[in-house]
Amino acid sequence: MNAVARALAILHSFDGAEVVLGNHQIAARTGLAKSTVARLTHTLLRTGHLARVPHGDGYRLGIGTLTFASTALRGLELRRVIRGCLVEIAALVPGTIGLAARDGLEMVYLDYARAAHVLSLHSTIGSRVPLAETAAGRAWIIAQPRSEQESVLASLVERDAAAARALSTWLDDYRSRFTRDGYVISCGAWNPYVNGVGVPVFFPTYGATMVLVAGVLAAEYDRERLDREVAPLLRDLATRLGRLEDQVK
Repeated sequence: MNAVARALAILHSFDGAEVVLGNHQIAARTGLAKSTVARLTHTLLRTGHLARVPHGDGYRLGIGTLTFASTALRGLELRRVIRGCLVEIAALVPGTIGLAARDGLEMVYLDYARAAHVLSLHSTIGSRVPLAETAAGRAWIIAQPRSEQESVLASLVERDAAAARALSTWLDDYRSRFTRDGYVISCGAWNPYVNGVGVPVFFPTYGATMVLVAGVLAAEYDRERLDREVAPLLRDLATRLGRLEDQVK
């Protein structure tokens, strides 16, 4: 891993703008040597990508990182259109509706909308969820060619062999259903209180597959209700976005 990759790994270890981590915690999260972390956090402080917490020895993400992120999101021209669609669905489904993209072995929310009265689901822009256990992650990986799936599984084995085995088994069991339906339902695999639907959407403009995802309380939505009421809304939105992309190029 070169210096740039190590620096990015450090920034990725912060899973929110308000998270405060010290060098020891960063080393534990990234697997990097403490001396390497100390050297790179010093550099990231100088460049403004990290900021030191007043009256403490920890760091949080700096203005440089937040500015870069907001610039990147502005560059996603479809975001304005997508956000309106997410809000529309959130008015019909009592949960969190989002657009997520893969980053390593995680999925990152690029945008989201949430029903006003839902208090138990807290995904926000920049939230990260595991690729292996969530509807967002499973929808992304099952839409990839077999070679890419195997590559992701190999990377996951290094971090969590049990999760890799479970994901591999799930892929084998779910492929025919995904081919038929075009979406993924995941019930309680990551959080026993949350069920989700994920619909992969390929955006040619960005050369990337992203995922429309809905997270709802399991007590209110079982698999059958997700199939009947939520999945059709997301599939319809995926089709609409495919058409809208051509209009905003």
